[in-house]
Amino acid sequence: MLRSLKIICGLLALGLWCCSFFVWQRYASTGAASPPPGEPSYPLNTHGAVVYLTAGEHLLLYGLITAGAVLFVLAAGLYFFGDRK
Repeated sequence: MLRSLKIICGLLALGLWCCSFFVWQRYASTGAASPPPGEPSYPLNTHGAVVYLTAGEHLLLYGLITAGAVLFVLAAGLYFFGDRK
């Protein structure tokens, strides 16, 4: 049971990290070069190229990054501290 949970957490962490990488690259190449007037925007700086994200895009990108990191830490914690014999 614990072994399969470790594997699932690790695979989900890797999958979410890959998705966040591709979403970041997509937004960096297709995002707006100037902030839209009258609505909140979030700058995304990719090696000096700045694009502006909407609130939904920002939430999706950083939600993927955060979820991947949390699952990675959970998988690592289960690996190092779980099921000691």
